[in-house]
Amino acid sequence: MGSLARSDELFNTFAGYKHFGEKCNISSLDLHLPYAPICPNRAAMLTAMSTGGRIGRDAPYTPRGCDMQWYTTEEVCEILGRFSQVVLVGDSMLRHVIGALNVIMRENLGSGGVTDWNFDARERQEKASGEVR
Repeated sequence: MGSLARSDELFNTFAGYKHFGEKCNISSLDLHLPYAPICPNRAAMLTAMSTGGRIGRDAPYTPRGCDMQWYTTEEVCEILGRFSQVVLVGDSMLRHVIGALNVIMRENLGSGGVTDWNFDARERQEKASGEVR
């Protein structure tokens, strides 16, 4: 097991997101605990992710050998902003990845992963004003 040498990433990135608090008190550190070193290439990352796991029932995911980079919202938007289009093709599993990407880009834990066409006019207004029922 590697060391937690990436102390600059040991904070809850979701704390500033909309709807974080009593109703949604999930921490990014509950999902992924930074682990050193960062994988040097794609092949190493795929191996580390596919052979890692959780040690304990509610433990965060831990890769084996090396780790992925956890990007901030600003970094994600900067990376995606380099392209005129981004096309994601996949099955229902990819739909969850896209939803998670939307949560990160919108910084909204409550409805950031939901598409606007799933809301009626009243729900869109509540979402825009920050109200959640």
